[in-house]
Parts: sequence; C-alpha cells; structure tokens
Amino acid sequence: MNKFKNDLKARGLRGKIKYIEEQNYFVNEGTDLMEDRKLYSYELTSYNEEGNIIKSFWHSEDDAYSKSIFIYDPTGKILNEEHLYSYDGILLDKNIFRYDSSGQIIEKNHYNLDGNFLSRYNYEYNSNENLVIEYYEKNSGRSLSSISKYDSNGDEIEYKYYDSKGELWGKIIFKYDSKGNKIEQNSYNSDGSLARKEEFKYDSNRNMIENMYYDSETKFNFRSFYEYELDNNNNWIAQFIIQGRKRLTSAKRKIVYYGDKDENDYPDWDSPSYKGIEFQ
Repeated sequence: MNKFKNDLKARGLRGKIKYIEEQNYFVNEGTDLMEDRKLYSYELTSYNEEGNIIKSFWHSEDDAYSKSIFIYDPTGKILNEEHLYSYDGILLDKNIFRYDSSGQIIEKNHYNLDGNFLSRYNYEYNSNENLVIEYYEKNSGRSLSSISKYDSNGDEIEYKYYDSKGELWGKIIFKYDSKGNKIEQNSYNSDGSLARKEEFKYDSNRNMIENMYYDSETKFNFRSFYEYELDNNNNWIAQFIIQGRKRLTSAKRKIVYYGDKDENDYPDWDSPSYKGIEFQ
C-alpha cells in the first residue's frame, strides 16, 4: 500500500534484520547522565527473510501491552493481522486482507475476538500503484475516509481525511528534498487554516537530526536536535534527543541480523519488560 517493498525499507532500516529490541527512556532534566534514564516503553519486533514484520510486542511503563502477529502466504502477501492483549495472549481482534489480480490490497476487514464483523476499509490505487482513495465502512454504511496525491517520484504530497459523514476534516501537505526525505509537513483544518507546522533535517544516513514544531492554536513552538550511534550497517543503535543543552529523552536498540552468530540464541537481553513474555 506504499512505494516500499517491505517493512524494513518503509522504516529506513538496512540489511537482513531478524529482530530489533528498542527501549525508550525519559531522563531527568538538567543532567546528561545516562544512569538517570527512566524506561517508558519497550518494543520488540521480528522480521522474516523478506523484510516484513511477523511479530511485534510493545510494553509501556504504565503496563499497557500489545502484541501483533502477521501471517503471509507463500508469495509474501499479508493474509491476517492478529492483535492480542494481556500476558495470556488472548485474541483481541484481527484484520483479514483481500487482493486484486495485480497483487494490491483492495480490502481490509476488521473482526472482534468472537469473529463478528466490525468495519471494512476499501482501497483504490493510481497507475503507479500508490494508494489514492480509502473508504471506510461499518454496518451503518460506507463513507470516504481519505484521498492522497503524489509527485512524480511517488512521494505523498497531500493527504485529505474525512469524517464519518464524508465531509472534509482536514488535510496535510508534505514537501521533500531531492533524496526523498520529508522536510516539511503542514496540517490544515477543514476551513483551510493552518493547525500545525513541522520541518525536518537529516544526516547523510537519512536519520532525522533536527525537528521544528509549531502549533498555531496554542502558539507552542519548539525545536529538537538528534544525535545517533550507528552499527556496521548504518542503522542507529542509540538515539539522543537534545533540546538546548538538555538531553530529555533517549532510545537504544539491539539489532540482530540473519546470519549473526547469536541469531538463534534469541532472546538473550536483560530487559525487565521482556521477562515472562513468550515471543517466539
């Protein structure tokens, strides 16, 4: 449903990744000591050899929990997406997908844990296989959900979204640099007035190093700067978010690739969020 051929490329990740563990932290204001970090979320994702997600687990400091399982056919098409909750792995809901003759997803059906139909999304594409129109359907009827426009490079430049009555709710305008990095994102209300504005800058590895955010309603304005540590594949394994001279948040990753000597020893990480969770 996008120009990327797999989930790894969609996330800007390089190499044949098997697992990613990501830990996100708050740190005390006014200190740069990593020892003062406070874990606020933990994410664990596994990929197949084609680069698509097969399992995803997320846990937050307030004990929110989610686990998703993705099932593909032999050609790599996603068939089912199951969402589970609680440590018992009870099925919460699931999505089932339908394709057209060219292999594009044209329908996503959402069911609850009892198998009862909840909602449906239908998708239409342009000649370049970019998603342009999305419809949303419930028992009460069908309505327009979103319309997208793209430039000649296949980058989305406009996204309009609609309410349940099919009336315009707002739109987002995107701008890109010559490398395809998103450098500007402007959100507008239904009357055309500016709601939010964001600008982005990147390093040579296409990691975001600067973000400017402005909210026109609250007049809230801030600018954040980012620093990274990279592994041998130029994927970041440590991210530092800096405002002024204060390091306010940070994130760390452990990335295991197919062919690594410890790829079959997973999991071997000492994470308080992981203990007791069956992921494989």
